[in-house]
Amino acid sequence: MGNLNQIFADNLIKLRKSKKLTQLELSEKLNYSDRNISKWENGSSLPTCDTLRELSIFFGVSMDYFFEEHAEVESSNDEKESKRLKLLIIGLAMLGALFASVVCFIAFPNSFHYSWLSFVWGVVICSIIGIVFCAIWFSKSKFLFISISAFIWTTFASSYLTVLVTSGSNLWFIFFVCIPLQLAVIVWSRMPIYRKQN
Repeated sequence: MGNLNQIFADNLIKLRKSKKLTQLELSEKLNYSDRNISKWENGSSLPTCDTLRELSIFFGVSMDYFFEEHAEVESSNDEKESKRLKLLIIGLAMLGALFASVVCFIAFPNSFHYSWLSFVWGVVICSIIGIVFCAIWFSKSKFLFISISAFIWTTFASSYLTVLVTSGSNLWFIFFVCIPLQLAVIVWSRMPIYRKQN
């Protein structure tokens, strides 16, 4: 029985680490005490059948998986390639937005004083692209929160520059609106549901 406990313990540790969770974080997600997780991982006890079922659903494995010996759980090459491909697509979409800015700059040479604003707003469009793709593919990662922060600051900076250039009004105080918005993004990104993901 001791051997079975150890096999279960090793598999649980590997699965937990593959999701980059601490014992405390796993216990919070499963609504168990971290002492239970610790006992399971040191092989001194096994969970009940109901708990084992919850663990198998949470980790996306069969219940039998916990009692069979396995190699180290790692991201497969396919997953790594998929992530690289997604990041490449995001990068190409952002380059496309910047290229569109260059086209606008070249296409409207008569309004030279204002055409450089197309580059400024191109950065805003890049941050929107980042938000959309990160929300789809990396919904709980730092990339999403960085994109949201970039959107906040670039939108206000672009608005400020556009108003300054076109009407001469200096609305520098609008940046004070960015501060609570940025703080809200930081608080949101630190919520337990978003930490240690992806």
